[in-house]
Amino acid sequence: NSYFQLKQYAIAETIYNALANERNLSKKDKKAAQKGLALSIYYQGKQAIEDKQIQQGIQHYARIVEFVPSTATASLGLYDAIALSIQNEYWLQSIKYIKQFRRYYPNHKLSTDVTKKLSAAYLNSKQDIAAAQELEKLSGNDESLEYKMASLLKAAQLYQNNKEYT
Repeated sequence: NSYFQLKQYAIAETIYNALANERNLSKKDKKAAQKGLALSIYYQGKQAIEDKQIQQGIQHYARIVEFVPSTATASLGLYDAIALSIQNEYWLQSIKYIKQFRRYYPNHKLSTDVTKKLSAAYLNSKQDIAAAQELEKLSGNDESLEYKMASLLKAAQLYQNNKEYT
């Protein structure tokens, strides 16, 4: 905890990781170590972003899920990795992280938003058919009739432009 408080997040990560993998810890202590591990990685990402090392920050955010996927920080970190990837127009990377988010957190409150981001990433990476398929999924999930119609219309246009009529 001292390393974390001193903002030496890489060292804190190493220690929290060792503790999280310790077999003799109580459930409470193991959970605290996992939370510390997730936060130490997240803050490494935050520091990298502040230092204008965007790609490194994104990678830190995304890797939390590899160590402690069940923490709230892991889903937040992966969502932040998605948002930053899109903001910086790293379309293929954002698609990878979105698919990972959907696999790990299928019922997350941000799932619909993530699907919207996926359709945008597909469109921007010139994957029109994949974008159309996501737009169709979105049309079935949204409450707004206007949004449903707009999603289906855009999907139909994408299919038509690509001569995909099946």
